[in-house]
Amino acid sequence: MPTEKLFECSDGTHIAGDYFAADTPHAMVIIAPAMGVPRGFYRRFAIFLATCGIGAITFDYRDAPGTPMADWGRLDIEAVISSCDDDIPLFLVGHSCGGQLAGLAPHAGSLDGLIFIAAQSGYWGHWGERGRAGMWLLAHALIPLLARGRYFPARRLRMFPIDVPASVVAQWGRWIRSPRYLFDPANNLDTRRYRELALPALAYGFADDGYAPPAAIDALLDEYPQASITARRHIGRDDAGGQGIGHMGFFRDRMQDFLWQPTVDWILDTVQQRDAG
Repeated sequence: MPTEKLFECSDGTHIAGDYFAADTPHAMVIIAPAMGVPRGFYRRFAIFLATCGIGAITFDYRDAPGTPMADWGRLDIEAVISSCDDDIPLFLVGHSCGGQLAGLAPHAGSLDGLIFIAAQSGYWGHWGERGRAGMWLLAHALIPLLARGRYFPARRLRMFPIDVPASVVAQWGRWIRSPRYLFDPANNLDTRRYRELALPALAYGFADDGYAPPAAIDALLDEYPQASITARRHIGRDDAGGQGIGHMGFFRDRMQDFLWQPTVDWILDTVQQRDAG
């Protein structure tokens, strides 16, 4: 059973998380969630990691109205990274925006590796003909119209499992409208760390994922120029035995043998190479 934890951020905010202990940990993994996805969604994957000798932490981003999306990286992800033991190799699994925001954390350089799960640049122009119109409308019409109150009605729109602060979505919308996404200098964010993270990385994309087309994934990876992408895996439906994966399916139980175990193998191989070097 996991142990519930509270992580204190540098601004005094506390965020909730769960710690999944491994008996003899070879590594630790932080699972940075996608927008509007509660930490419980990642529970089964975290349990699997722990049974393989890899401790895991899941957490929820702050959800106070007025929160900018950037605070999820520079404060929330940072708080979880800072709480971890320096003696155990530390990896971050970034699901969607979790991979986008990781470089905003001041101590991201203490990580030993990055794993991107359907993580992408959200600029609408990276989508092909089938998805581009929808992303343009989202960024230029739907978000400006609906991100005005306290919470964005994501559940009602069937975008995310839970509603998120309208302030988060409003900033996200501004990023979507920019070709450089959050990295545009006009956003006044300190993104220097992305260019300095010389880490091994594993990146997954899925052919049936309408939220993360290959061009958008590649655009995000380009913002981590020093990262060594030791494996860039684009999974088609045929590769998955005809099963759909989409934006969320990596974390479903049925992916244990197909995706979870190779990810564990990559982590353990990376730790072994680090120790040998």
